[in-house]
Amino acid sequence: MAGVFLLFLGRIAAQAPVDRAWTILQAGATNRSSEQRIATMRVLQRIPGDAKAASLSESGLEDEDSGVRGAAALSLGGMKSRSSIPKLAAALKQEKDGNVVMAIAKSLIQLGDARGTRSTMRSLRANASLAQA
Repeated sequence: MAGVFLLFLGRIAAQAPVDRAWTILQAGATNRSSEQRIATMRVLQRIPGDAKAASLSESGLEDEDSGVRGAAALSLGGMKSRSSIPKLAAALKQEKDGNVVMAIAKSLIQLGDARGTRSTMRSLRANASLAQA
């Protein structure tokens, strides 16, 4: 295991700085640790206007961990990735976790898509109905 890690570090050291950064981000996005994947999604939002960053964040929308999916959604909104609206809208239809639904809705709102507002209003109405019951 240590040998594989050292081999990985050796390959990274031989790369140009930008390539090295992408290698680290790609490794973080697929890391076994959900905390690492979440951290990577948060970092990606600091790279606006980059198709590679958007694509990596979009892949996080399909993660098994809801925290990663939420961080990926917020990342896409934070980087203002309007090209990701279709992926966010598709994720909104499938998502079961309420926190992730709200993260997706927030990003859609940030990107100027009305589905984010409609989703938020539906959630608020549902919560108001539960509070009255």
